[in-house]
Amino acid sequence: MARLSEIRTALETWIVAETGIAANQTPYIEDVNEFPSINVGKYNAKRIVQYYGNSQSIKTYFLSVRAYVWSDDNSITASEDACNDIERAIDGFTAAHRALGIYNAQVNDLHTDEGLFSPYGVADLNITITYEEEYT
Repeated sequence: MARLSEIRTALETWIVAETGIAANQTPYIEDVNEFPSINVGKYNAKRIVQYYGNSQSIKTYFLSVRAYVWSDDNSITASEDACNDIERAIDGFTAAHRALGIYNAQVNDLHTDEGLFSPYGVADLNITITYEEEYT
């Protein structure tokens, strides 16, 4: 489980550095103090493990990133912009984190609240990270 925590922390740090969006530790909009901000989900993360020879395994880690925005003008556009920035950061995550054994990081799908919480905006991105790990 420590490896998953390491990858999750690296992803959060990378997104913050690449986008300038602040990180927060709560998945609930009423607890968010700073906009825009993200929460890298550790609440519903799942993994799939495939074992190979030489004590190696390939693991696939599914997690979610939630972005919170606030805009007087158009929360839908702000949410979509946050999604694009985060997706661009995740696209560069693999190459920058080969030392963690990461093979691939990609956004599987993304959704916004479509203005439901205006002037706030919420965007959810589902992410898959595939990485290598030794087993004993």
